[in-house]
Amino acid sequence: MILGQLCAETLKLEYISRIIQPLTIQGPQNLDIRGLAYDSRHVQPGFLFVALRGLHQNGAQYVDEAIRRGAVAVVTEGNGWTRRDIAHIRVEDARRAMAEIACAFYNHPARHLQLIGITGTNGKSTTSFLCRDMLKADGRTPGLLGTIRYEIGERQIPASRTTPEAPDIQRMLDQMVRDYTNSISEAEEAVALSIGNLRMMEADQREAVEAAADWGRKAAAAAAKTAELRAAGSTAEADRFENLARVALKRQIDFEGQGKNLGDSIAQQSAVVETLKNGLNSMAGKLEELKTKRDELVARAKMADAQTKVHDALKSVDINDPTGEISRFEDKVRREEAKVAGQAELAASSLDAQFEGLDDLAEDAEVEARLAALNKPAAGPA
Repeated sequence: MILGQLCAETLKLEYISRIIQPLTIQGPQNLDIRGLAYDSRHVQPGFLFVALRGLHQNGAQYVDEAIRRGAVAVVTEGNGWTRRDIAHIRVEDARRAMAEIACAFYNHPARHLQLIGITGTNGKSTTSFLCRDMLKADGRTPGLLGTIRYEIGERQIPASRTTPEAPDIQRMLDQMVRDYTNSISEAEEAVALSIGNLRMMEADQREAVEAAADWGRKAAAAAAKTAELRAAGSTAEADRFENLARVALKRQIDFEGQGKNLGDSIAQQSAVVETLKNGLNSMAGKLEELKTKRDELVARAKMADAQTKVHDALKSVDINDPTGEISRFEDKVRREEAKVAGQAELAASSLDAQFEGLDDLAEDAEVEARLAALNKPAAGPA
């Protein structure tokens, strides 16, 4: 996927429900939507099916077929269809809702591209092709969505209709963004190959220079030996070493020529590599901008989602309503406080009763002691 997955692999249906302002919602909402389709024949498991109303047919007639193919949610304009086990969102304008859903599902790819819109009665296609060629001449990788064909990178797709539906447009724009990332990977491979070739040429040049120097030393040694032999009167041997010196010098000249030619090629190749590096850095910088923009949009979407949830929760709280959440919570707290107070009072009463029992026992003991003293026989005279 592009940029750490620019296209949403899934989109929560409850999020979709919030962005399209439905008239009614029925069925489960905590669903992961894995794709969009307005043609029941293109539905796959986990898809959301949008039933469009046309001049001659109504997409609601194909809802059952879409469900059989795996649709988990349906968007329609009317009330003529309902099932409790399938999420059903009813809207005022299904085509407009579909456009908003498609933008969200593909993470608004148009925001990551520079777009050129062409309108008019005649000459639109010709103008679009001229713009495409100018952008290519400027070193860019344009895409094209026209009435004749669609161009995404090197692919050409015949246009099936004059005006494609919103999911088709968003899908192709998303693919263009993906291709941009793929182009960066291909460019990195090309630059790496160019750099590798350059390093090999530099190694070959070093070997040629070293070989030229080596043959130069051999030529000098053969020339010195030639002079020595001529001085000694060994003409035949002197001629042989002189021929060796000529061979060595010829080899030296050949390797010097190779080194010079390689040096010229290295200079040209270095300039090309530098240009490729700059272009790659520019593409990488643009990609980082796209990633930053994507992260910003994702963060904003999450923040908006959280704010919506908080707002929905606060709507149920009304401090002036005795049946509201705060009042009910206050009643619960008061009941707990009363329960604790009652338990404390009950515990205190139990302790008082126990102490009263102890007092009674003490009094009974004293009575028994006095009675025992009275019953004790009086002592006789000594």
